[in-house]
Amino acid sequence: MQVIVLVADRTVVVDGLPLRIESFPPSDAHQIQWHGDDLAGAIVGGAAAGTFRNPARIKPWLDAWQAELGRRLEASHEAEASDVIRWEDWVEAEEARLAAERAAEQAEEERLTAFRAQAEQAEEAQRAAAQAPAPAEGAP
Repeated sequence: MQVIVLVADRTVVVDGLPLRIESFPPSDAHQIQWHGDDLAGAIVGGAAAGTFRNPARIKPWLDAWQAELGRRLEASHEAEASDVIRWEDWVEAEEARLAAERAAEQAEEERLTAFRAQAEQAEEAQRAAAQAPAPAEGAP
């Protein structure tokens, strides 16, 4: 595990993943590095500048990094959950929209059926009038 602490930026980088830490452990150092494979660390600047081999020296920053990572993952899961809720709301709204469209199409079909029936009745009345014998001349 490689850890780099950039004190001025309040940033901790663990194995290449940088996170800015809000609750940053205090330090007068400029930079702290830890290379776990070699069990070697270095502090640049501040009263405790130099090298070290005890991983406990980076523990406060590693703990802060892990807490920040956990907080971000939790926030990500909450955002994902709200997306799921929004998706469900969208599906419900889409189903309502489609139901309204189907109802409108049904009403239009019923209106057209009624219009066709009236047109048919008018045609039948016209045909019946055309087929009716003409009144005799001079008939009262």
